[in-house]
Amino acid sequence: MSEDLTGFVLNFQLDGKEHSHRVTKEHTILGRSPTCDIVVKQEKVSRRHIEISRAGDGWVVEDLKSANGTQVNGVDVIEKTALTHGDRIRIGDVDIEFRTVAQNRTQMHRVVVEGAERERHNKTAVFDLASLNEISHLGAKKSAASVEGAAWAIGLFNQATEALLCSRVLDEVLDRVMDMVFEHLPVQRGVIALYDPETGLQPRVSRSVDGGRNQTIRISESVAMEAIKKEQSILVGDPTMDDKFSNEESILAMKITSAMCSPMWHDGAITGIIYVDCQDVRQVFSEDDLRLLSSFGMYAAIAVEQMRLRRKIEREEKLRERLERYNSPNVVERIRNGMMTTAQQIVGDWLAEEREVTILFSDLCGFTSTSERMEPDEVARLLNRVFDRLTGAIFLEDGTLDKFMGDGMMAFFGAPEDQEDHAHRAVRAALLMQKELDHLNAEDDAPTILMRVGVNTGRVIAGDIGSAQRRDYTVIGDAVNVASRLESSVSKPGQVVIGQSTYELVKDAFECRALGEMRLKGKEHVVNAYLVLGTRSDDA
Repeated sequence: MSEDLTGFVLNFQLDGKEHSHRVTKEHTILGRSPTCDIVVKQEKVSRRHIEISRAGDGWVVEDLKSANGTQVNGVDVIEKTALTHGDRIRIGDVDIEFRTVAQNRTQMHRVVVEGAERERHNKTAVFDLASLNEISHLGAKKSAASVEGAAWAIGLFNQATEALLCSRVLDEVLDRVMDMVFEHLPVQRGVIALYDPETGLQPRVSRSVDGGRNQTIRISESVAMEAIKKEQSILVGDPTMDDKFSNEESILAMKITSAMCSPMWHDGAITGIIYVDCQDVRQVFSEDDLRLLSSFGMYAAIAVEQMRLRRKIEREEKLRERLERYNSPNVVERIRNGMMTTAQQIVGDWLAEEREVTILFSDLCGFTSTSERMEPDEVARLLNRVFDRLTGAIFLEDGTLDKFMGDGMMAFFGAPEDQEDHAHRAVRAALLMQKELDHLNAEDDAPTILMRVGVNTGRVIAGDIGSAQRRDYTVIGDAVNVASRLESSVSKPGQVVIGQSTYELVKDAFECRALGEMRLKGKEHVVNAYLVLGTRSDDA
């Protein structure tokens, strides 16, 4: 029975030493404790810091309530986070590289990208990727005019399609592409590397016909970069037959007789290269081989694009779920459609910033004593009905729901979306909340519920605030405290009370009655409060 090598590898450096752990278990715990599956002895690492576990066809990481938190690619891990090949996990002060290993053959050779000072190459053929036509041209290798050639091309197309759909893990798909390269081309070694303009070439899959891992595969940087920049596949003929290679140590040592390099190109974008070579003088590559490798490069490019699109969709869905916890559907759509500035949002996290908002606090009066006479499930049903109505009023004005606090709630207007009329929105929402509660009280024989509301406007810090384990988008500042005190200390059941700053912004639109100066708990100075009676067009 062959060994199941499906799993992942974790690489990190600690105290000047390189550590590499191959993992095939369904669940793996990392931490400082000797009982962990992988022990990371570093002072900022918690005893049980993270758990990496299988989730379907992939892997997820979860922070185990560590003291200093966990990051993946610089983003805090708040909940279970999907991992992909090449991700960087940071626990304490330790950076861990996560590498998936789909099968035994995906284990990497030592791949060296040789600098220009050591390179010479004899370019004997090029293939312009812009002229890459339909898959039918591949049948030329078998004879384009023959039925056999057409059948071969269709079969190869089906094989490529299956490879692209076979897995959600990028390296597994690239490994299938390498299968096709070795099946249909006379290659002896091959490398698929991703390309980024900032970081250069990053080898992801390597293969040799003998299955050995001890040899080094050398890639000419100048050939690779010429292929990328000119969007051309390059065939390098027998280098030993050219005087320029007579003293090239790497060529002589590796005994390379022919090599090809094709960019992974699709729709004008290049995401990497496929490099192959041959050491057999009887198997020198042809121009047909170069065209075929170019097509394989296109398949690999589509696979990379597909995986990146999938990750983008997953991030957007995660962001949508998070947004829907706080915001009205209108605000969610505007954020998703890019109608807010980048300073106001980043995927998975919000920048903390100072801004003016209007804060609303509400609390159900006497609900605690009322709930004591009800069954627990009745209390839950009633609260859900009440909060559903109140939340609807807030969302109708595109407010942000901050949190539920027992039988109270907090919301604010003017963040994360800029709203010039945030004070008007907040007061309209508060009045509608009172009306909705009146309608609910009139609907059935349930206990009558009354509510106090306090509203205040001011400068706050708005952003993701909390611990590494949990952060919520919220607002903090003195204006928030004043709104809370107006609700708890000034407002009476059925009333909406606003502060001076809110009053100055809405006095032309709403009928208000001054309540005078109020000394609020925890406040050094008195605060002017106003009772909102209704809109100026409301005769009630």
